[in-house]
Amino acid sequence: MSREKLEDAKRNWEEKLAHYQCELAITADASRKFELRKGIQECEKEIEKLEKTINSSESGNDPNSSDNSNQPGSVIPPIIINTISLSYRWTKKRIMLFCRWLIELNKWFKFAILCILALILSLVIFYVREITDPLSACNNTPDFISCGEKLGFPDYPLPGQLLPEEEKGREEFAKGNYKEAISYLEKAWEKEKDPVTLIALNNARVMYRLKSGTISPKNVFTIAVSTPFGDKIPPDFGGSILTGVGWQQAEFNKDNVFKLIVVMANDSNNDYEALKVAKELVGREKIMGVIGPYSSHATYYVLDDYLEKLVLISPTSTATIEAFKAQDKNKSQALSWFFRPVSTTEIAAQDLVKYLEKKGYQQVIIFHDNDLVAQSFYNNFKEELDKSSINIKGEVNITTSPIDRVNSLKQKFNQLKDKTALVLISDAFINTESKEKKIQIIKENRGTFLIAGNNPLFNDEVLELVDTIGRESLEKMVIAIPWYPSDEESKKLADFVDQKPLPWSTKPKLNWQMAMAYDATKMLVEAIVQQLEQGQTPSREGTRNTLAKDDFKTEGLTGKITLKGSDREDQSSSLISPDCSTTPCDWRKINP
Repeated sequence: MSREKLEDAKRNWEEKLAHYQCELAITADASRKFELRKGIQECEKEIEKLEKTINSSESGNDPNSSDNSNQPGSVIPPIIINTISLSYRWTKKRIMLFCRWLIELNKWFKFAILCILALILSLVIFYVREITDPLSACNNTPDFISCGEKLGFPDYPLPGQLLPEEEKGREEFAKGNYKEAISYLEKAWEKEKDPVTLIALNNARVMYRLKSGTISPKNVFTIAVSTPFGDKIPPDFGGSILTGVGWQQAEFNKDNVFKLIVVMANDSNNDYEALKVAKELVGREKIMGVIGPYSSHATYYVLDDYLEKLVLISPTSTATIEAFKAQDKNKSQALSWFFRPVSTTEIAAQDLVKYLEKKGYQQVIIFHDNDLVAQSFYNNFKEELDKSSINIKGEVNITTSPIDRVNSLKQKFNQLKDKTALVLISDAFINTESKEKKIQIIKENRGTFLIAGNNPLFNDEVLELVDTIGRESLEKMVIAIPWYPSDEESKKLADFVDQKPLPWSTKPKLNWQMAMAYDATKMLVEAIVQQLEQGQTPSREGTRNTLAKDDFKTEGLTGKITLKGSDREDQSSSLISPDCSTTPCDWRKINP
């Protein structure tokens, strides 16, 4: 065989060898690997034989070879032979480098696949844990969210006033020592009826049972409450809402095999903070629904963030649905995930105008704020005035006008002061300057005109004005609020707190914010329970759909609750006035 044919045969075997080696590097089939290894061994043997034959022919020992160097046409110039040899060696080197690259690539590819699979598995485990572990909603919470473990959430009733038992209880809670936390928090609750302590205690009891395995995670459900603690708003507003939620939580957990965990969030009664709270709560998969926010203004700004993600039940947002839509006609869809047990400004305005007309008032001067609830009440009040015999003698925008108008109005209408009412339409403590102006208006009036107002005027700061303007002047005021408790209803709270003083008063006081927060929580709990009774696994969408049913109903602290759209079907309001017959002053219900 000629040298050229030997070289061709060797190249064919080397190419075959390279092919086998490449395939071996990337194949995963065991039987195929066995065949390839045999093929590689065969190739290597053949290549070795050919190399020996070629070498012997070069040294003249090949018996089959003959000297053809002198034959015409058979001479191959040495330069061509060297060029072919170099080209071949270069190609062979490239093929081998390529094979090694494939081998290394295959190793890294396998490693990458393993990493990706591990990542996917970790995410699946994390997600499953998040949606099945009841405690996951309380994990890694920001400063404005707590389940009871944070010392500074919130600073209630005042900063730095935590009882030693409460402080120790929260510390043990944060460490996951729920048995110890329960012991300290029970002592704190006995000493001081702090609503944050109440919810922390309720949560710790459920978490201890979960940790000890005496209750199944399937029987534990989580809700949240968005509360308004901040400089602009009286602290008892947020405290009342938390008390109502914690009260219903305690009653539900006591009487049911199912248990409730409450996540507390502070939105500071601020639009931006309320949006932060909404995004955080929506992202915590275990939360089934949210109680809050306090103001209609904050509620309006977060509706879109909760839409189709988390049901929102506000105990205190009283602006009408029409007022929400007037701000943005596209809010209709967002309102389908919004519900409330509280009556609206329309009912309050009706009752207030009826009262003024019945008492013989002929004219009103309106001082009004600009936020959503103020605009809603303002529009409803003017609509009711148009149906009455009462005339509007002046309007003042509290936000933009100076308050010295009161003195000039007193002089102007002094002859008709007993027939003139000053209507004070307050915002929901959105504007600090406006809050101070309203207090000043009451001081400047000093009982000259009857002051008639909406529900934000129901607060202890107004009652404290008795020291400045006197009892007679303060009692010349009537406010429309959504609900006022009877003695029997007040006794229910007294029984619950074991007749121990609440932190913001000398005796237990049931107010409308507390009662509506209780009822909002009852609505949310009832929606969860109804899904369980129907053999369904409670879900966010299922909770919303249950509340939206025409036949949804529950019995709350304020009576039977049925819904028509977002609103309570049977609405009512109460008229109240300051009563300083005892010290300190309180509120009393008056007949319309």
